[in-house]
Amino acid sequence: YSRGGDGSDDTKHGRVLDKDNENATLTIIRDKLRQHNKPTNVVIFNGHDDDGRTLSIEQQFQIFRKAHTFIGPHGSGLGGNYLWMDPFATKCQERTQLLEFMPGPENPEIHALYAHYYGNIRKWPLDYHSLLYTKKSNYYKTYIDLTYLTDALDAMWGTPETLNQTTT
Repeated sequence: YSRGGDGSDDTKHGRVLDKDNENATLTIIRDKLRQHNKPTNVVIFNGHDDDGRTLSIEQQFQIFRKAHTFIGPHGSGLGGNYLWMDPFATKCQERTQLLEFMPGPENPEIHALYAHYYGNIRKWPLDYHSLLYTKKSNYYKTYIDLTYLTDALDAMWGTPETLNQTTT
């Protein structure tokens, strides 16, 4: 999920991930998907289709129902769409993963301190994870620590066999 640094009228509250940080994040995600033998089709959701039109509720449902992982910043795009994810895993290893980026004590001006959806998500059969924005973040532009991202993805997707592999 991208809050979009593209000037979208749908993003009204800042908290846009720095473009270079977002690109590095996507590279790490793709590498970790391969390392951990997960499906490698990454969909970058910003609420719009390729022509810039707002996606219908049905289209959003289809995207999120098929997803095994949802990664992105705290906001209505995350909070409004995790509901569509498949809650019917037959094994713990198949549970949907959710990784939320959120403000912490180093940057409370970004949003309410520790603003998150855990209070709601904890009632769902999803595995919830979070990363705090770095000290460099502000209301308009946010950053996540890429080392912590790597650790989070390993915790979410890793198995003893895949954790010992390296990506190229």
